[in-house]
Amino acid sequence: MTLIKLKTSIASAVAVLALCGSGASAQDAEAWKGGYAGIYVSGALFSVEASDFTDTITNDAPPISELVAAGGLKLGYNFAPRQGNLVLGVELDVNGSHTTSKLIASNPSRTDGFKFDNDVVLTSLLGRVGVANGDLLTYAVGGPVQASGSYVMRDLNGGSESCTTIICAQTTEDMLGVALGGGFEWAFKDNMTARFELMHYALPTIAAPILNNGTTPACGGATPAECSAYFKSSSTDMKFVISYQF
Repeated sequence: MTLIKLKTSIASAVAVLALCGSGASAQDAEAWKGGYAGIYVSGALFSVEASDFTDTITNDAPPISELVAAGGLKLGYNFAPRQGNLVLGVELDVNGSHTTSKLIASNPSRTDGFKFDNDVVLTSLLGRVGVANGDLLTYAVGGPVQASGSYVMRDLNGGSESCTTIICAQTTEDMLGVALGGGFEWAFKDNMTARFELMHYALPTIAAPILNNGTTPACGGATPAECSAYFKSSSTDMKFVISYQF
């Protein structure tokens, strides 16, 4: 699902539930007002598109997609800005490490080919808008995401993975991207809620120099921009969250 389709689907769901909950009492929104803290587990589809102008290291590699397990913490506050069932909120979401490792082998013994590894931590500052209907809150959420990640693409040669002896493109970057999602939250007992949430994280393209033996540019007379690998990342996460309301 693309980011645009996800945004449209979430907006449509919130609009429909707003109409369904239009008869709810003012107490619905008031019951959700206040601070909360939560923990979650998640499954993520982390995707990376790798490319370089000279095909020195990526050789038109297909997009890399891996299912990874993660988890994290949430801290937020809900507001009831007016009478009715509208709930607004702000939330800090710290999403634990997304670790990916993918080998694209070019021989049966799997000693030649390309290996990609990355590790990314996502921290988001999000705004929430929701519709309360009794014990159920349906919401959309979005905001900036700060990603701290390391990326390594190795051109394997006889099985060696040391970037001091083979051609590698590696970098560690802090990136600013966009997070967008939505979900359903259920108040199953006093001060406790459970929610299912779908989030999409879109990260900017980053560059890593392609080096031979860790020091020498591996693309002959190419410019630094041409002798670089480019990584464009995204992650779609499904989260199950348990929260305590203060």
